[in-house]
Amino acid sequence: MMKKLSPTLKNIVKLLNDGHYHSGEALGEHLMISRNAVWKNMKQLTELGVELETIPSKGYCMKHPLILLDSKQISQYIEPHPTLKINQWDIFGSIDSTSDYFRSQAPRDGLHVCLAEHQTAGRGRFGRAWHSPFGANIYLSCRWPLNQDASNLGGLSLVISLAIVAALSEYGISGLSIKWPNDILWQGKKLAGVLVELQAESHGLTQIIIGIGINVNMKRLPTPEINQAWVSLDSIVDRPLSKLAAESQKQGAPERRTGAYTSVCEDSST
Repeated sequence: MMKKLSPTLKNIVKLLNDGHYHSGEALGEHLMISRNAVWKNMKQLTELGVELETIPSKGYCMKHPLILLDSKQISQYIEPHPTLKINQWDIFGSIDSTSDYFRSQAPRDGLHVCLAEHQTAGRGRFGRAWHSPFGANIYLSCRWPLNQDASNLGGLSLVISLAIVAALSEYGISGLSIKWPNDILWQGKKLAGVLVELQAESHGLTQIIIGIGINVNMKRLPTPEINQAWVSLDSIVDRPLSKLAAESQKQGAPERRTGAYTSVCEDSST
């Protein structure tokens, strides 16, 4: 199921990001909505897994700030690439899986990017569950049609992993390594993952679906579905990070490297 976030819910998150208590009446007056509408939005945030504290005499408080994704802001940061133009952005509040989204969509020309604040059925290699708390991390997939046979694309997962390492290194993050075939580690702990899926079509065209998950502000909550050591960017740098900054850096690097990879594939086939 795909859900967009309403402008009202986004505005409530912005108000609660100060970490203070806000009464339902005050929020309603500020946003010009009823207290019942405020309650419904709070219920939605709770259902998405957001930690809210409620005290009858004080109101609502969100202990951990959420920096929600904004397509216009992200596009301002992305470095233009001469051959890979992003034709369409889709951002969802909640979705089953960003990669599965493309499986349900008809192929399109150019690069198509899908991001989500939350995944209900995020998955990694071999269908393993990918823990996807709301508003905490980057959950991204892109679909890219390439005029190449799938047999020529065996190294693409490594190329994407190298691109993520390069992007994170630009932030001064060291201690990164790649665990073949699709894990990015920091000091031996999983920081990000890559899932590349190929859909071969007629006439030598291949639809490439690249799924990327990267831990940005994930808190150490009980996560029984994670059975390995993991780390989040905010704990590495010891401060909360904007997903916008991480996304814009990371998105630019794969474009540059996949562009180079495309050139190599095309040269090898001629």
